[in-house]
Amino acid sequence: MSAGSEMSGPVSPGPSMPVCAVLGLVSLLCFVAGFGTGVEFVRFLSFGALLRNISEGSEGESPLLWRDAIGDSEFLRALGINLALLLVFVFQHSLMAWPLLKDGVTRVFGVLQRSIYILCTAVSLQIMMRYWQSFPRGPFLWNVPTAPWSALFPVICALLHTISWLLIFSVLLIFDYAELMGIKQVPSCLCSLQSLWPSETS
Repeated sequence: MSAGSEMSGPVSPGPSMPVCAVLGLVSLLCFVAGFGTGVEFVRFLSFGALLRNISEGSEGESPLLWRDAIGDSEFLRALGINLALLLVFVFQHSLMAWPLLKDGVTRVFGVLQRSIYILCTAVSLQIMMRYWQSFPRGPFLWNVPTAPWSALFPVICALLHTISWLLIFSVLLIFDYAELMGIKQVPSCLCSLQSLWPSETS
């Protein structure tokens, strides 16, 4: 036995293969949940309203004017629910980035801290999308009723949204996407632990 090995002391055993497999599977599932929710959020935010053309409302029913909408209890209820859903997402996103809570999550979940953050973000977005209140009779933010702009305007919006999302995704590629989504931390940690394991000698 060499002097270096005597000074290093006992080496703690590395994680077992089942533990490694479970950690890898959990991080992968959190990644799938986060990625799938992101794709659904793009559809919800950008293309859902354009495809359904929500702002036109029901046939034969004109939208409310802003002065009437302020006094409409149904409109105010939908607006209040939507604001509460937005606050749930903002609260979750900000609270879990708080260093004190982040350290606590790391102590409990260890290397899965980022994966848990991604999973909780996906859950809060799913809640927002599932319970979002549409209000077809709501007042217009803008309106293009005359031809040919009534047909061209949704197409222009769809193109602008598509270009914007492509720019966002291209910027994400600059960063380490695997680390951002929490799937790189598990193999990196396991590799660093493996370097501490005693190597087999013939």
